[in-house]
Amino acid sequence: MSELTLHTIDPPQPSGHRYEAVVGITVAGRNTVWDRNPYTLAEIDPAEPTGTTAQSFDVPARIGDRASSFLMDRIMLSRHLSLEHKILLQYNCHSFASFVADDRPVSNAFFGERRARKIMDQGVTAADPPPAGRQLVIGGIDKARRRHKARPEHSMISLGEADPRCLQVTSLWGHMALARYDDVFRAHGVGEEDGDNHVYVRAA
Repeated sequence: MSELTLHTIDPPQPSGHRYEAVVGITVAGRNTVWDRNPYTLAEIDPAEPTGTTAQSFDVPARIGDRASSFLMDRIMLSRHLSLEHKILLQYNCHSFASFVADDRPVSNAFFGERRARKIMDQGVTAADPPPAGRQLVIGGIDKARRRHKARPEHSMISLGEADPRCLQVTSLWGHMALARYDDVFRAHGVGEEDGDNHVYVRAA
């Protein structure tokens, strides 16, 4: 196991579900990778990261390394790419969770969504948080729209069986965030059943 430290800031006006934006990652006490503030677009001063909170988690060593790599090689890099290359390397919650949880590279959002769909079809129903580093997928079946196969809506990474929080990317070309399962599940209607629509969670 290795120590993963997430440096976070609170959003000025949370929308959707409550979360803390991840603006820095430290793995095993090594140098911190700092991202910019996603709300003000201001760069974080490494010498004096005002307004940030450091939160540490014990996770498998590769989880911290891959989360840090995704922050640098997808989220931060995408801001400097041409539109053509940005589309080729587009990312979302599914590609982030797939990259962190799996040893294989995930090139873009399409492959991440394919893995998320496989977890919805073949994974186990998640009643409690799985071990750190496992991918969880929120999705459901909407028979009214003739979607009889489970469709993935959101993916996240577990930070441990005893921790009520998860790591995620907020949206297509979004930023990294730390959130409580309760808030994420509430935002996506997990456990609700309205006619032909049923939303649930599965783990890889």
